[in-house]
Amino acid sequence: MADNVEQRLEGLEKVTKAQQLEIERLQAARICENMFSRYEYYHVNEQHDKVIAMFSKRPDTRLYFGELGYWEGSDAAKRGWGILKRMDPKPGTMHFHPTMCPVVEVAEDGKTAKAVWTTFGFESGTDRKTGELDPKYAWGTYGIDFIKEDGGWKFWHFHIYRLLMHPAGKPWTDKKYWDPFPEKSGDVDGMPIPEELKPDFPGVDDSPYQIDKVTVIKPEPPLPYKTISDVKWS
Repeated sequence: MADNVEQRLEGLEKVTKAQQLEIERLQAARICENMFSRYEYYHVNEQHDKVIAMFSKRPDTRLYFGELGYWEGSDAAKRGWGILKRMDPKPGTMHFHPTMCPVVEVAEDGKTAKAVWTTFGFESGTDRKTGELDPKYAWGTYGIDFIKEDGGWKFWHFHIYRLLMHPAGKPWTDKKYWDPFPEKSGDVDGMPIPEELKPDFPGVDDSPYQIDKVTVIKPEPPLPYKTISDVKWS
């Protein structure tokens, strides 16, 4: 009789632990969604220091800016967002990237999460040659790996996949205006990148929209996974 009670108690303890972990994973998914939404608000308001504080300082932290390249290291976010910090906001400028279609998967071990979002953004930067506002479509996707550190969540691998950067009001199928790699020249919005802020590695193939190719959206949405070692980084 005693053995049977002990077995039942052990079974209940296992169920309770599993349920608690599942609750924590559900909470983590919500936390990661809110965290990314806060990032978007900070970004449009040029609050770059708040964005930088959201990143892990692990040596394998990565920040990808599409075809421009990517930074790696404990200061990856500080250097990558340092480029944007140099671009003082002017009247009429805006970088607005509303997001949609979230897919968030928290690992079974509760230590990491993978997520994707799509974005149909609008930007009005300053043309460095003319000084005039330059409105553009800025469409793409985000692929993000989150990691739990000291009881909280941080951006670990943050990848901005460029689908389209195109003059607003112009058809993106018109070759007269079309350029799938607007930042391939090593500058941002017409401003050269200082040596100390340049990416550590060249850009990767983000599969941007091209007139003469079949469109492939990257990255693929994450599937349930046990631990980060079982899947590729975003």
